[in-house]
Amino acid sequence: MTSLINPRGTLMDNSTTDGSGIVQPYAYNFQNVYNYGYETKLYGYVWPSLGLTVLILNILMIVVFIRTRMSSTTHMYLAAITTLDTLTIIFPSIVYFHVFVVLDIDDYLPYNLCKMWYYFTDIFPVTFHASAILLTVCLAGQRCLCAAYPLSVAQWFTTKVTFVSIVGCILIAVIFEVSEFILYTFDRVDIFMSNETISGCKISIGRLETDEVRKYQISHFIVRVSVFELIPCVILIILDIIMLKKVHQAKKWRKSSSSNLQKRRRRNSSVTSTSTRLTILTLWFVGVFLIVEIPVVIILSIYAAGMLLSKTIVPLNELYTASVFSNFLVMLSFPLNFFIYFCCSKAFRVEAIRLLTCGISRKSKMPRNAFDSVFQRTISSQIDHANPAFQN
Repeated sequence: MTSLINPRGTLMDNSTTDGSGIVQPYAYNFQNVYNYGYETKLYGYVWPSLGLTVLILNILMIVVFIRTRMSSTTHMYLAAITTLDTLTIIFPSIVYFHVFVVLDIDDYLPYNLCKMWYYFTDIFPVTFHASAILLTVCLAGQRCLCAAYPLSVAQWFTTKVTFVSIVGCILIAVIFEVSEFILYTFDRVDIFMSNETISGCKISIGRLETDEVRKYQISHFIVRVSVFELIPCVILIILDIIMLKKVHQAKKWRKSSSSNLQKRRRRNSSVTSTSTRLTILTLWFVGVFLIVEIPVVIILSIYAAGMLLSKTIVPLNELYTASVFSNFLVMLSFPLNFFIYFCCSKAFRVEAIRLLTCGISRKSKMPRNAFDSVFQRTISSQIDHANPAFQN
């Protein structure tokens, strides 16, 4: 993912570096990449187990969305982010399990697995996670507008606009990684050990001149950190503060206007309350994201500064160790999204329990009227069909 410090020219160096930290690659050797020895166990066993957990929970989350008809624009963003998070962890989990568990490799990466390793542990996770980060910004922006301009937001965030923004964020991440597909090459390296020859793998920027490699690595990495990490985190912090203020104002308004309301105003107050709860859910969602991503931003920024200044600000081994734990922390945050929704939404919780217990749990009490029926089916603002302002 974008937050990962990968073995193609950043911290997880596959061979040696010069004084500026730019890679001078030879045969890819895990013993050079993984400095402490526990990494192959972490990536080979823990990472795939976590990936399987995320896959199951996120599939369940999307199924609940479909069964409870949670199809608002907010849920479209949540479903897209959930899918991208799943792909982010599943692709590297596949190759980690294959290389470290099935093949039990702990030294040189075989040449026949070179491209698979590069694409599955680097390119694909980077692209998926970068897309998820951009969509998280879109989600926070959408909920912020829902809280600030509830009567106008339906005109801005239609289903079509939401779908186009999702596709657009994915395309931005894909276009940014196109150069990685084009420039990097995979060469066979013969390694002589124990009276046998092993076909190793060398990953390098083989389509650029030597003096151009450093310029490309620096420019690509700086843009990557800025566009997909630093700027989104700053924007999300600002949007979170705005949403917190709007939620506080909404609670004060409901408290002051809770008595002597006409029937229509009472109904709109209930709908506004569900929209506020969806905003609170987004606050939790974004808050967890910021907690795990800010350490990544700090690590990447330190490394980026070192690249620009052509010197080591913090020893690379220490940054690498910090990156391993920060990346794993990001992975741990993926299943939390399911539990955040499980705790914040009664309708989601009831349907999830019903699915997990194969329908054994008792059905919830029948509502007293048609509006209550719709209200119990979703916490999203699409419940008020007469008022399109709350359908986001």
